[in-house]
Amino acid sequence: MQKSSQRWFDIPAMIFLMIAVLITSTRLSLTEWTPDLQLVGNLTIMGLFLGFSLGLSKFKKTGVSILTLLYSITLIPWQIIRILSPILTTEERIYEMSARVSGALTTFIAKEPVDDHLIVVIILGLFFWVVSLYSSYALIRFQNSLAAITPSTVLILAIQYYDHSAESPIWVLGFYFFFSLLLIGRLDYLQNRSRWEEKNVFIVPDAKFDINLLSLVSIAFLLLAAWSIPSSNAEWQEISRWWDKTSHRFKSARDNIDNIFSSVDNPRPVIGQVFYGGDLPLGERSYQGNAEIAVIQVPELEEAPPRYYWRVRSYDTYLNGLWTTAEGEITESLPAQTPLLLPIDPESQTEKFTFTNKADLRPLLIMGHQTYWADIDTEAAFTELPDGSLDLSLLRATPALRNEEVYSTRSAPLAPTITQLRESGTDYPDWVTERYLQLPVDFPESIRELALDLTRGRGSAYDKARVITTYLRTKISYSETVPAPPAGRDPLEWFLFTWQEGFCNYAASAQVVMLRSVGIPARLVVGFAQGSANENSDFVVLQKDAHAWPEVYFPEIGWVEFEPTLNQSRLVRPLGVPETIEPDGVLFSGLLEDEIIDPLPLEEPEIVDLPENLEPTSKKSLQLSPFWGMIILITVAAFFGIWQLNRKQLLLTRGLRLVVQLYERRERSAPDWLTRWLAWNEASPIERAFHGINRNLRWLGADIPTHFTPRERASALKELLPEQTESIQVLLEEHERKMFTPTDEGDLKSAQKASYAIFWATVKVKTRRN
Repeated sequence: MQKSSQRWFDIPAMIFLMIAVLITSTRLSLTEWTPDLQLVGNLTIMGLFLGFSLGLSKFKKTGVSILTLLYSITLIPWQIIRILSPILTTEERIYEMSARVSGALTTFIAKEPVDDHLIVVIILGLFFWVVSLYSSYALIRFQNSLAAITPSTVLILAIQYYDHSAESPIWVLGFYFFFSLLLIGRLDYLQNRSRWEEKNVFIVPDAKFDINLLSLVSIAFLLLAAWSIPSSNAEWQEISRWWDKTSHRFKSARDNIDNIFSSVDNPRPVIGQVFYGGDLPLGERSYQGNAEIAVIQVPELEEAPPRYYWRVRSYDTYLNGLWTTAEGEITESLPAQTPLLLPIDPESQTEKFTFTNKADLRPLLIMGHQTYWADIDTEAAFTELPDGSLDLSLLRATPALRNEEVYSTRSAPLAPTITQLRESGTDYPDWVTERYLQLPVDFPESIRELALDLTRGRGSAYDKARVITTYLRTKISYSETVPAPPAGRDPLEWFLFTWQEGFCNYAASAQVVMLRSVGIPARLVVGFAQGSANENSDFVVLQKDAHAWPEVYFPEIGWVEFEPTLNQSRLVRPLGVPETIEPDGVLFSGLLEDEIIDPLPLEEPEIVDLPENLEPTSKKSLQLSPFWGMIILITVAAFFGIWQLNRKQLLLTRGLRLVVQLYERRERSAPDWLTRWLAWNEASPIERAFHGINRNLRWLGADIPTHFTPRERASALKELLPEQTESIQVLLEEHERKMFTPTDEGDLKSAQKASYAIFWATVKVKTRRN
């Protein structure tokens, strides 16, 4: 089509293109190559609408290029940070995106496999952004079907080629080509219509509807026919040999592509740096990966805790599967080595911990227990208590930490004995009970009843916390992933009583709410487990060490960790000596905690009888259902089109008319037989009945001039068949009523009855003459 600056707009063509491009995006999602492919779908939709808008605008090429660049550098990063962990703030997501992209590029330049799936998602998103934007823009500006459809065709064929799954959904290609061919047919029709209008060719009112339906039917039958043709293995083997021979020349480029797409074949791709934002959902999977987060140098302590926990932040409010921090938290900038006034002043027993950061641009500090100060500038988030002390939630480095940056903190690690915890009592400060006994208004009574049953008869808060810990470690299996709970179910109730499998976020959250339900203050803390010691006895913390755990408040002691998650070893605390018993009289003071607390009785395993004829559901049959759905859809579309065409006029008539129009478009006369055939098919039933008069006149040998009117032809036949005068008159009157009275269709039955009578009378006369 000739290019023009005039803006063009056609809704059906735009819809066909949108469906075709979105099918390509859907085909990519069906591969399940990597998580977060929803980014590709989002960018595809945005690219389509932006391309349409730019195509309809009055901007010239330079203006369109500038706007495209501005939208790209705005929308693409925005969509990337949206797929990162929802627990992060916007600033933290930007940090994570920058660090992960930078790390992936560094690895790629070093010609090593890139294990971070984010770079793959970004590359695929860029491909689909460019394809969708260009295709929609080319459609509006140039009405070029090849420019609009070729990019997405290349993409979907490439995806189909590289999808090596056993049940590769090739049926999606059928849908894609169906709408692509509809788009091509639509543009071809619009092109022809413009040419007809330029040449003042008369177009019948129904031509648009007829051509569109014929296109639909033709495409449907074409796809059904193509799908029915079997392909031989020999053909595919020959194509495969040709491709192997050709692609071998690009081995170096293929190796680079394999490196950058390495995470597609990685069954456990990295999730990225571990950050914890203002909100913490229970989530569906735990952090994994072997990337180093920090190396921590610890002091030598006379009374070391049973295990170190490296905290990042704490949460106090739980609601519908989401942890947050209550309103009223204050944020304040603190210069280096500014002391913090904690509820239990640890200044006299603080120790120095040194942290070497191993991640780029990490804002939140990793800290030890009860951090008193840090030797770098920080921003503290805390709640101010009535006595002026601070309930610290987190410390944020200002500016964010860079890779290999070192900082130190002074912290007060706790190592209380079981006896101290049991004798601490329950005289909680008001700020503790007001903030750390919160439960949702619709908190499930089943969880409360479970907690009450477990803690019944246990005297101290410690024993109650310990028995809940033991229950969770006994009843709940560990899993790195948890599916989304059913709609309408409380996530923790579903986790405790139905699913009974999960990771630290679930186990720790369950213990916190169970403790709160029996009046024991508790909070959720997130950060990292201890990690593994290196040759220098420093702890190396990896990404997979990301952890969440409950902490219980004990008066005059502070916050104490418990460990309900099964992938971590038990916390073993010393028993200690009760003040009421002389040390020499303690027989079991050296026993470990696990030896003091009676384990929960294990239930007998439930035996389930399975039917002998139980057969697994065929996955292949499930995968075939979309294929047959496509076949049914195309078949229904074809028959619907045929029915619509036949309801209005016979297909034969429409076909003859198109053939005659082809002659006329080429300025040639159609053959007489074709013209007469078309006239016969276009005639109404009464006109066809009256046509019997002309046929009977020819059979009886009458020489009738072509200029005779229908009435004159009827009079001539009356002279030859006087006995059929009445029937000839009836047929003439019904014909005239049909032709000259628009509101009167005539009596078809009377006309056909008269025509048959005249026909048989002519046959009798003709027979007698012979």
